[in-house]
Amino acid sequence: MSEGAVLIVEDETMILLDLESALEEAGFQVVGTRNPAEALAAFDPDPTKFRAVLTDIRLGPGQSGWGGRSAFAKVQFDHPGCLYQWR
Repeated sequence: MSEGAVLIVEDETMILLDLESALEEAGFQVVGTRNPAEALAAFDPDPTKFRAVLTDIRLGPGQSGWGGRSAFAKVQFDHPGCLYQWR
């Protein structure tokens, strides 16, 4: 589709797989992670690799999606982002 990957932060395996599959079918490169720490580890080496971040708000124990969003802001994250919550 276009240059740049979508970074997904989702702690539930089946939801992560569904999101990865849907975005890949739409032509996106996808990097799936299970928590904000993994996401930042994937993001920090080359922020220009990503065109967007999609993160769950409730990520189980530890940092939330809101906290991850704050962490991205600290690394001058100027890509589109989306916070979501499955019910």
